[in-house]
Amino acid sequence: MTREHAQADVASDPHDEIPPTYPLERRRAPRAPASGPMQAVLANGREMPWVMRLGLVDCSTGGLCVASDNALAPGARLSLRIDPVHGSWRTGVVVRCSPDGMGHYRLGISYDTRLAA
Repeated sequence: MTREHAQADVASDPHDEIPPTYPLERRRAPRAPASGPMQAVLANGREMPWVMRLGLVDCSTGGLCVASDNALAPGARLSLRIDPVHGSWRTGVVVRCSPDGMGHYRLGISYDTRLAA
């Protein structure tokens, strides 16, 4: 085997591929899987407040991920409550919005203030 053939065999070995890099994890608190309906009110100060139903995906002391029928731009401010009847309201800001591939969106929401651990 020539040197060129040996180098080509090494370069084409799929086990030698460099794994993809992932962005630095910036969350300060671990997320826990969660599920259930929740309410959110979007109020931008210029229009009537918009009440939305969301599906809880996961949560932490610093924020949560929800499923939404509507896309919201990062920076949108929301009032949220997990228990639509007895829950207390929290405020947060959308930090991420991405399509989920099934016609809905995943919203990453950061709370304005973190809960105590």
